[in-house]
Amino acid sequence: MIGLIADDTKTFMNQLIKTDIFDNFLVLSLDLDTLCRFSVNGAVNSGYMSKEDAQIQSIDEYVAWTYIKPVVATVLKQSLRPTGMKLTLTLSQDATEEILRRHGQSLSGHPIKGFILNILFDGQHVKLTTGVNYNQFTLDKSLEYAFDAMITQFFKKNELIMIKI
Repeated sequence: MIGLIADDTKTFMNQLIKTDIFDNFLVLSLDLDTLCRFSVNGAVNSGYMSKEDAQIQSIDEYVAWTYIKPVVATVLKQSLRPTGMKLTLTLSQDATEEILRRHGQSLSGHPIKGFILNILFDGQHVKLTTGVNYNQFTLDKSLEYAFDAMITQFFKKNELIMIKI
């Protein structure tokens, strides 16, 4: 697990809301504080699509940020600067399996549920933490380190300057 602070809050928030760089992440939850609190549970509403449509679109258990982002952008356009936001993202099952595959492991029977990126805006600064969600206790931290390195590289690639805390 690593902790980071965005060097430039405005740039980070613009990248989050106005570009597609986070679009492949899935939303576990979102709390956005403006005039009132907007809360989103990112679990896909299984009754919304037919089973055939869901299979064709290979829907994950959680909705992708690309679908939630326009709603958040609309809320932010209609209000003053938010007083806070907590966004919890995770990798898709395919991305999780790819990380495991790179380390000679598979998701089948593995104690890992997912890789997590928490984004917390406190009204002035953006703080981020990484984490791994396990089904059971493990002493092996190699996948945590791999995810931390992947996230650090993701920010460098997208020219988002982060400060380790």
